[in-house]
Amino acid sequence: MRNNVQDLGYGYSNIEMKKLAGELAFKLGRRKRDKPLSNCWLYGFLRRWRERLSTLKPSALDSNRAKNTTPEAVQTYFHNLKNIIDTLHLENRPDLIFNMDETGISPEHRPPNIIAPSNEKPH
Repeated sequence: MRNNVQDLGYGYSNIEMKKLAGELAFKLGRRKRDKPLSNCWLYGFLRRWRERLSTLKPSALDSNRAKNTTPEAVQTYFHNLKNIIDTLHLENRPDLIFNMDETGISPEHRPPNIIAPSNEKPH
């Protein structure tokens, strides 16, 4: 079982990767300042690890979907879900609960490229 942030649906952008690497270099005593590393470092890093890492473009998110995901809508969804689970007596039967509503994502919101394993498709 792997444990990558990319496996959980997250990834580091180029900017975040340079920032994290700069913090690590500072903590290891390799740099005097806690500042992000340069693009030159990032491209060299990606070149050295090109067989395992690449810069990928994640799927886009429809702005209507993002706009309508309010705390109230999420609360209503989970309230309705609890009612169904209680009605069908599924509290102790997670093996009978399936998520079947994944219909695709429209390409409106354009997320930044992320660093991810080369053989993986970004979420």
